[in-house]
Amino acid sequence: PRPAPPRPPSPSPLASSSQIVSAVEATHGALDRGGLENRKWAYHKLQLSSELRAAAAMSVRALDRAKDLQGDLMDASDVEDVLLAVEELGDVFNKVNCSTALHRVARLCTTPAAAGSPRPDVAAVAHDERFRALLAMVERSAHEMEIVSISNTLWAFARLRLRPSDATVSTLASRAVDQCADAEPRHLSTVMWALAVLGHEPRSRLLAAVGDRAGEVAASFRPPDVVNLLWAYARWHRGCVGGCPGSEGLVASLAPVAVKRALEYTPYQCANLAWSLAMLDATLPPRVVRVIIDRAASDAEGLDDVALTRTLWVRRRTGLARAVALAVARAVARVLARALARALARALAVALAVARALARALALASLLVSSRLVSRPALRFFLLSTRRSLNVSTGETRD
Repeated sequence: PRPAPPRPPSPSPLASSSQIVSAVEATHGALDRGGLENRKWAYHKLQLSSELRAAAAMSVRALDRAKDLQGDLMDASDVEDVLLAVEELGDVFNKVNCSTALHRVARLCTTPAAAGSPRPDVAAVAHDERFRALLAMVERSAHEMEIVSISNTLWAFARLRLRPSDATVSTLASRAVDQCADAEPRHLSTVMWALAVLGHEPRSRLLAAVGDRAGEVAASFRPPDVVNLLWAYARWHRGCVGGCPGSEGLVASLAPVAVKRALEYTPYQCANLAWSLAMLDATLPPRVVRVIIDRAASDAEGLDDVALTRTLWVRRRTGLARAVALAVARAVARVLARALARALARALAVALAVARALARALALASLLVSSRLVSRPALRFFLLSTRRSLNVSTGETRD
């Protein structure tokens, strides 16, 4: 018999331990409380270097501080409180703190402020050095965020109308692919809605992952989740040759949910839902479409111009009853009448201001002529003063 080939030498326990420690150190940022505690205990038992043991113990203490900080960020009632935390405790911030701080700033800047409190100015906040430091922390931690943090971060960017770097958006979108398996409906819809608002076109992997997860948890989708997710796909579907990949499966999963709970949707949500389904070429019974449009038209005065236009467009495309179209058309006419009234009122105010300026100019001219004390500098000052008055009255800013 031929002799067996020699076995490769087995690695020493010390070499194996070093490899394990290196792997743990490379990924310790993703460990939860239990993992950090085990790391600290193992390094102590293995009697590793004092630097590694100190770093492991510091990670546990930092997590405790980050948890306390998380509560403060969530309870912050002013943007300045969040920015002060960034300035004073920036070294404590972890990936969750970063997304929560950004989300809180966006919430405070884009929702109505309490009575007597002015809403923060988004432009001023965006130019604040502390806010820029927060954005830098978000970009550094984007590659390790969980789906909740990804959702909060993208939502904040979309609400603030801040366009992050393409690398940051791509990193968050790629990370979302790996996090979709256990994602809740609200996180799925928020991620896709925000990407659509930011003008990002997701890759097919993300579309497939979201579509698969949406099919699994379709029954748990709330009306806002359905509307936001279908709206995002409709935006992409309109600009894709051959349609948005995965849109048919998504419509098949969510359309029955939308139909079943149609009466729970607000008129504004129904207007966007009808437009999204029409853009995605959804085949629904005319009765179902009529119910959605009727619901949208029930409070047509509460719809903005975009929602009214979309509702009329859906009616024209689907050929619904004339009564629905008339209800929406009357609402459109009321909106246009209000806009026309505002324009006429502004024109009348400008005309009155011009008339007052001209009367003042004539009075001054009469006074100067009668006094016969008009010098060239005085006349030039008079002409410039009159011209500036007319410019201010008509809304012009240049001399």
